[in-house]
Amino acid sequence: AHALRFRLNILSAAKTNELPGEPGTLWPRVSQFLGDRKPDVVILAQRWSTKLADDGENHFGSTIASLVDRAADIIVLTQPPFAPANATRHEILAGARGPFFEDPIEAQNRKRANAIIEKFAGSRIRVVDVSDIFLDRDNSIRVIAPEGRLAYHDSTHLSGSGTRLVRGRLEQVLRKTLNLPETRSLGSQPYDMAPAP
Repeated sequence: AHALRFRLNILSAAKTNELPGEPGTLWPRVSQFLGDRKPDVVILAQRWSTKLADDGENHFGSTIASLVDRAADIIVLTQPPFAPANATRHEILAGARGPFFEDPIEAQNRKRANAIIEKFAGSRIRVVDVSDIFLDRDNSIRVIAPEGRLAYHDSTHLSGSGTRLVRGRLEQVLRKTLNLPETRSLGSQPYDMAPAP
C-alpha cells in the first residue's frame, strides 16, 4: 500500500465472523464502514473452506451481493493450501523433513471452496488463485520461501515471507483493476482500498 500510494484500511478480527449471515458476525459494522467509504477496491481473504462449508455457493453469493454496491471492484484471494502440523520451524529443527503434504480432507475442502469462488469471477469481481504459489508439481507444499524462511507461520496462516509470495500476483491484479501501467507510480492521489474480512 505504501509503495503504490494506497490508503489502506484493514477490517479484521481474530476468531470471529465478519461476513453476512454468520453467527455473531461483525458484518453490520463492516457494512457501515464500507457504505460510508465506498472504497475503490475491497480485497477478501478468508479461510474459505470453513466459511463456505454449508450452502457455500449461496453464502458466497450473498456476501458478494452485499459488497457490490459498496465498492467499485472486489478482489477475492483463494485459500492457499494448509501446511501440515509437522511443517513448523520447531518440528523441522527437531528433524521433520519434507516433502510435506496437505491433509487430503483439508485439500478437498479447500478446492471445493475455491471452485465456488471461481464461479463468481467477472468484470468487477476478480479472483486471484494463489494455490499454485505454494504447491510443487507433486502437490507437496513449498513450506520454505525462496529467501530460505518459512512460508507459513502455522498450519493455516502465512508468514511474512509467505505473504510476500502473494504480493506480486495481487499487485498485478490491482494495477489491472485500476488501469495502471505495470511500472508507473500511482502519483500523488491515493486510491482508497479496504481489504475486507
